[in-house]
Amino acid sequence: MKTLNIKRKIIIPRAKISLKYKDIFLFLTRLFIPISQENKKKIIRNFEDKFSLDYKMPRGVVFNKARLAFYFLLKNLNLKPGGEVLISALHVADFINIIRCAGFKPVVIDIDRETYNIDFDDLEKKITEDASLIYITHISGLATDMDKVVDIATRKNVPFIEDCSQSFSSYWKGQRLGTFGEATIFSLSLLKPVSTFFGGMVISKNEELINKLREEEKKLANQPRLPLILETIKHLVFKTATNKFIFSLLVFPLLNLFSKPMDFFSRYQRANKTVTLRDKLPQSFFVKFTWPQALLGIEQLKTVHKKEAEKISNAIYVYDNLKDSKKIKKAKLLENGKNSFWSFPINTSDIIDFKKFLARYGVDSTCYLLSVLGDEPEFARLGFKCPQASEVKKHVLLIPMYSSLTRKELEYITKTINHYNLC
Repeated sequence: MKTLNIKRKIIIPRAKISLKYKDIFLFLTRLFIPISQENKKKIIRNFEDKFSLDYKMPRGVVFNKARLAFYFLLKNLNLKPGGEVLISALHVADFINIIRCAGFKPVVIDIDRETYNIDFDDLEKKITEDASLIYITHISGLATDMDKVVDIATRKNVPFIEDCSQSFSSYWKGQRLGTFGEATIFSLSLLKPVSTFFGGMVISKNEELINKLREEEKKLANQPRLPLILETIKHLVFKTATNKFIFSLLVFPLLNLFSKPMDFFSRYQRANKTVTLRDKLPQSFFVKFTWPQALLGIEQLKTVHKKEAEKISNAIYVYDNLKDSKKIKKAKLLENGKNSFWSFPINTSDIIDFKKFLARYGVDSTCYLLSVLGDEPEFARLGFKCPQASEVKKHVLLIPMYSSLTRKELEYITKTINHYNLC
């Protein structure tokens, strides 16, 4: 094997939390500050307004979890009762439970092995007269062909909603993703463009739907402090662990001891460490979003477009300078899409070998943390078939891609990966 003609002076973490330490500690302090109910509502309304205005939409509704937002959407979209909800095969596993507990039947649609978004041939095969809803998720910030989505939804007379948790700044033919469907969901969890520790925002042009969701939100119980405190600690640990000095000195050497694609750092980052088939949703789901979270979101909205533009510029640089080969292949980008690259996927013939090679030269990486819904043992009796998603999960590695990467680091990542092609 040839040796890369560069001394390893750079160690690059897989991800970075953009929140500042002062914002995290201020959030923790606010959890213990008493304010009036009216002021709490005012702050949350302000966050909902600012987030939705960014999409030129009426004020949306923010929930404690994105999956809770999805649950209430299913309950309030006036869908065909008991019908099928078609969902991408690479997803948060608990969304299957949300569909079932809302009274619908989940149908898993495979993903395309090149674009990592929905496989339209599989969608055409699996959509039936029993379909109630199509749920479109834009993986890694890579734009889905929305012409095909709209065409299928129109021909089959089935509404669709979008999940833009990973595609805050992505577009299709100049139209922003998140503005095509009946409604759109955003996760506000760890590493998302706008993170409030956890939470889920719903926006829609349909104000009647939004008003129904707002009534559902009013019935929720108050959020206890402990989950918020624990999530604050998690963010502090993750932010500290990815500090350049600490990551280089301690975390990265430990990661190299566990070089499997799903390492201990990934497990810590992942919200759902186990998958369970539920008969009903936990009562702990049904709690309110809080005003300290809303203030955190408002602060991030001030800089989100700048950071997104920097990340997109970084990703385009790497994408344009990476060479495809028999060993690695970049994602296929659609001509009419503008992609926000929430993550940067690379398909490789040997994911473990590729990960170890990158690690040898100081480039940290991880696989998709999302579940392949057809591969989860708990879902076996549901009969999901999604072989392409299984292959993507086995062969795709996510390399570092965030706004704070320097040009020197980007050049180093690119040079390292291109050298892998020659080995």
